[in-house]
Amino acid sequence: MYYSKISCNVEKSLEKLKQYEVSKMIGIDYSAIVTVTDYGKIQIDGSQNHSIVCSIADDDMVSLISKWMDRIYKVKEAILILDDRYDLIVTPIRYYKNYYVFTLFAKKGRGLTEKEVKIAEFLTSAIYENVMLDYQIVNERNYLKSIFDSTTSFILTLDLNQKVIAVNKKIAQLIGEQEGLIGKDMSALLNAQQYAQLQPLYLNVVKTGIPISGEEEFLLADGKKYYVHYTLSPMIDKDGDVNGVVALGLDVTKQKIYEKEIEQLKQYALLGEISAEVSHDIKNPLMSIKGCAKLLQKKIGTDASWTYVEPIIQEVDRINAIIDQMLAYSRLSHNDGFHYLDIHDVLDKCIDAVSFHKQFKYIDIKKQYADDLPYLKGSDIRLQQALMNILLNSIQAIEEEGFIFIKTENNYTEKQIWVAIQDNGVGIEEQEKDRIFEPFYTTKPHGTGLGLSIVKKVLHEFGGQHFIESTPNMGTQVLLKIPYEITERG
Repeated sequence: MYYSKISCNVEKSLEKLKQYEVSKMIGIDYSAIVTVTDYGKIQIDGSQNHSIVCSIADDDMVSLISKWMDRIYKVKEAILILDDRYDLIVTPIRYYKNYYVFTLFAKKGRGLTEKEVKIAEFLTSAIYENVMLDYQIVNERNYLKSIFDSTTSFILTLDLNQKVIAVNKKIAQLIGEQEGLIGKDMSALLNAQQYAQLQPLYLNVVKTGIPISGEEEFLLADGKKYYVHYTLSPMIDKDGDVNGVVALGLDVTKQKIYEKEIEQLKQYALLGEISAEVSHDIKNPLMSIKGCAKLLQKKIGTDASWTYVEPIIQEVDRINAIIDQMLAYSRLSHNDGFHYLDIHDVLDKCIDAVSFHKQFKYIDIKKQYADDLPYLKGSDIRLQQALMNILLNSIQAIEEEGFIFIKTENNYTEKQIWVAIQDNGVGIEEQEKDRIFEPFYTTKPHGTGLGLSIVKKVLHEFGGQHFIESTPNMGTQVLLKIPYEITERG
């Protein structure tokens, strides 16, 4: 069938012939759309009988066309053929490469004249143009829909009542079935906070006809966050009036993550510069403190020195090691100074050290250690540094009285040691959770913002992860997941 690229056009043309009651207008019994090739092959693309009394078969018409082929093939105007059995009207439609397409009207016996030929020619031309126009419209609509759905941007159109007119597949993939979103109110697609922020912008675009752009963080039902750069633009009708709004959004989530990582790298570089500048001035006083503590230790005796002096010497050594690590902050190798260590020994040292930081607070530090933990491969100083920062944060979060609970666990499935440190302090606000591990970000009046960023870096060196759960005025839990290579101690 070479009438067009889609077979439904033949059916539509024949349907329109029937709707126009062509059988009454020119008194025919049969109509068909026919294709003939350069090689003389005849194909009836579609046909219909208009008379109940006289039924004409396609095969009979193929034989009749073959008989009159010399006269029919590639005529440029409609012609009337008077056969022994039938009157025929042939009206050309178009040429397609080597194929000739025409409409055939047949009446058994006599009765067709040149008047009917002109009517048939006019009907064929009008119907063909109408069907081809429909075909073009459908093609263009499908083409635009293909672009609409294949773009990686979010596209949504709203009418003046905030009802959804159309959405593309990108949005449908996130919030529901494409067809199911049509007709819904804008408020049904957004949470209350997002709707309260975007609805005034929508109204402003409708009122002024001026586009508005911005960025927004969207939180989906599954908890996943998307950062979207959006533009709200007016839909203008032929009279120049606003009759809706087009919302176009670009997913910039990855870009935001990259920007955040670059900013952290800059902060780490700055931290390295600061460390190099201040370490020299700190190390000298530390050596003096350690020297004085050792002299004091000799004078007051062994038993008393362990209670009051030995922790001073240990803390000086630890601070000195931390300073050395800070000097190598940006160039520390994953293997430098790494050995097998017992995480319980590290935790106990940290608990002993932080007990001197409780000041006048009543804080009960409890622990629940697993018996089956393997050794970890890494720097005990670095791990102690991370754990100390978490414990000190817990102490600072408890205002007068509370507890700190430390639990270890062997996760055999993931081959990880889990360390959970929980307190019942003031907690952390939701909007601060994503930022507290950034260098120099602090919520404390005199904080440096380095403690938890060091925790993050140390965990990265161990190949581990950190997770935080917190409720304001109820407490915080930090969970560390540290992978191990061996499964037994010793």
